[in-house]
Amino acid sequence: MTRSEIKKKFGDTASLWNALILFGSVLMMASLCAPLLSNSVYIEDELSALHLPNRFFYAQCLERHESFLWTPYYYCGYYVFGEGQGGFFHPLHWLLYKTLPLATAFDLEILSTYPFAFLGMFLLLRRWRLPLSAVLFGAMTFSFAGWMISTYNWINVIRVMAHTPWLIFCVDVVLRDTDRRRVTLASLGVTLLTASQILTGYPGLVYLSGIMEGLYALLICRQTHRWRPLAILLAAKVL
Repeated sequence: MTRSEIKKKFGDTASLWNALILFGSVLMMASLCAPLLSNSVYIEDELSALHLPNRFFYAQCLERHESFLWTPYYYCGYYVFGEGQGGFFHPLHWLLYKTLPLATAFDLEILSTYPFAFLGMFLLLRRWRLPLSAVLFGAMTFSFAGWMISTYNWINVIRVMAHTPWLIFCVDVVLRDTDRRRVTLASLGVTLLTASQILTGYPGLVYLSGIMEGLYALLICRQTHRWRPLAILLAAKVL
């Protein structure tokens, strides 16, 4: 078999795998959207016991222009903002619950996590110059398999973790690139993504994400023997 024949044969196979992986990803995302299409919501465990009531209260406060820092509905009065699960000061949450009906906003808060996670992992694996099939499969398994799906009822947890591939991608750009414009944009990305994680409201996962970013940064600096960009990264993270 000639080289061109091998390339054609395996190239066609790779195209088929890419199409199947994309189809599988779209199918899984479509299945998750069932409540959105039927004007209903997911209610398993914490969703009905904690997240949905918090967001009902949040949406009411936004509609009435009232403070959402304290609620009379828990323990004869409770500082619900300090509890953190609502992520009330996140701009996306404000936009969703200010402009949309509660059920639609709640569904979109959950569902938007998955394409965001998929795209972040896709960009990260492409930067590692892996074959496209491996990139698509990695993005699919990160977003729609295992942990991200099994813990969907912990909205804040999966939303914080969905930021991590994006952050590692930005860390890689800051530490490897020499183009100042790309480094500046990636540094800004680290700052904004970290702020988004914090405002989402789950500090434990923000901490774990930071550990992953830090270990990855040390690995890259050791490989490239370039330690000065680490100061830029630390400044962006602290900011």
